[in-house]
Amino acid sequence: FVNAIDGLTLPGRCEWRTVEGVDILLDGAHNAEAARALRDWLIRTQPDRRWTLLTGMLDGHEPLPFYQAFEGLIDRAIVAPIGFHRAIPAPKLAATLAERFADVAPAATVDEALQMALASARAQGTSVLVTGSFYLVGAVGAAIERLAQK
Repeated sequence: FVNAIDGLTLPGRCEWRTVEGVDILLDGAHNAEAARALRDWLIRTQPDRRWTLLTGMLDGHEPLPFYQAFEGLIDRAIVAPIGFHRAIPAPKLAATLAERFADVAPAATVDEALQMALASARAQGTSVLVTGSFYLVGAVGAAIERLAQK
C-alpha cells in the first residue's frame, strides 16, 4: 500500500513549476491548519528560501490566521482576483494583508498577478508561493500554461 501511494502526486499540492527561471510552488492550502502545515513543510524542506506570495481567498475563510502562518517567510504579497462568486475582492484582501506584510499589491487579473510576482521574485531573488485557494492555484496554473505557449 505504501509503495502505491509513494509515487502519487496531487496537482495543486506542493506542485513545483519553473517559469522564466523563477521557481513557483503551487499549493491549494486555504485554511489556517493547512497554512501551518505548509509553513512547517517549507521551513523543513526549504529553510533558506524566501518567498513572494501570490494569493487570493474565498469569502468564508479566515484570512488573518491563514496568512499569519507565513509571517517571516514572505517578502512581498501579490493579491489576485479569483473568478468565483465567493471570492474576496483583491483590493479588500490586500488591505487585510497589509496588516501582516509591509509590501502588498492587488492585481486586476491573474495574468497580471503572475507577471507582478515573477518580476518581484527576479528583483528580490525569491521564489513564488501560490496559495490561499484551489481556485487560484488552478487559475495560476492556466496562466503559466498561457505563458509557455507564447
